[in-house]
Amino acid sequence: MTVTYLNSINHILYCTSASPAINPLYLNENHWLNEMKEYKYEQNHPIIRKTALEEYFILLYVYKDDQYKGMFVVGPILYYPISRNIAKGLANDHSVYVKTSKILDHYNRLSLLSHDTTVLMGKLLYFLVFQKKVSNIELYDSKYINGNVDKIISTIELAASNRRQDQDFHPPFSLEREVFQCIKEGRKEDLLKHHQIRHKLRPAVLAKNSYVRNKKNFAISAITLATRSAIDGGINHELAKTLSDEMIVKVEEAKTANQVIHLHVQALETFAEYVYHHKRNKYSKLLKDCLDYIYMYIYEELSLTELAEFVNVSPGYISTQFKKEVGMPVSHYIQKEKVEEAKKLMSFTNQSLTEISQKLQFTDQSYFTKIFKKYTNITPKQYKNQQAIHL
Repeated sequence: MTVTYLNSINHILYCTSASPAINPLYLNENHWLNEMKEYKYEQNHPIIRKTALEEYFILLYVYKDDQYKGMFVVGPILYYPISRNIAKGLANDHSVYVKTSKILDHYNRLSLLSHDTTVLMGKLLYFLVFQKKVSNIELYDSKYINGNVDKIISTIELAASNRRQDQDFHPPFSLEREVFQCIKEGRKEDLLKHHQIRHKLRPAVLAKNSYVRNKKNFAISAITLATRSAIDGGINHELAKTLSDEMIVKVEEAKTANQVIHLHVQALETFAEYVYHHKRNKYSKLLKDCLDYIYMYIYEELSLTELAEFVNVSPGYISTQFKKEVGMPVSHYIQKEKVEEAKKLMSFTNQSLTEISQKLQFTDQSYFTKIFKKYTNITPKQYKNQQAIHL
């Protein structure tokens, strides 16, 4: 991790490495320096600064006799790994033409820390420089954020006033609540009835310069609310959020308003369908926790003992309850779910059978074939060939 000291005119005086670890998405060093000084704080105080490139820096501003002398810059730091898709998106957003591999090389060299650890480092830096403790470190500069709040509030108040004058109201909240209640309860037919009524009403304006963008924003907000309703209805949160992510990406890629409307309705229907099927299986909370755990960690080696530790009951009790409610032993259910996951990988990816069996923690190819055939009556190779014919 790099520590840099910038003087009062933003020149680099000291750096713990040959040069600061500057993201290749910055145009040059001056671009990076200007980003660092943008949030100058008016006292000897550290802050944690997040940039638009998903990097975090600890900034410590140094003053003497009320005069700004410079600042320490520690970082960049990451709070989570940057994937290839995120790297591509950042490059597109900033209109910078840099190879994705170069961007990923930069991110992969950075330290991955939690927020709490970053705060402790900021406090330690402050103590080393000033020989005093600091009680609080802010994320961003609160004065910079708060400076725009009054302007935002006045804009909202004016917009609300204009809508009242024009009698241009949003659809009734009761109708919106009923739509998402239908999703929560898995009532797809009722959902479609309420949704058709809602679409006949005058839509909100969520983008002023593009009708398609307006429809996209409306769909994305609805999918976000539908995700929460589906989770409240009992759907595994990871499954619900994955569905949400995929549908929002499809909405963003749509070219026409009709395509967006179709995807909007399809997403809500899909959530309701998932909840409907989930509610048909009336499992106890204990079993739901077990099934969620298996779903989340299907690519790991799963065992009855591990499951029992997670839900904090004895393996014997789990085994009895699982067989009573699901109708099969835990080990058989895990095998069945791994086979279902393998079928998805064979249908939707180009991964080899060896890769799939290894990812799903089967001990070898012959054991994978044996278990797969046990639940499907055909071999993995036969299943994969069938999928190739249907493409």
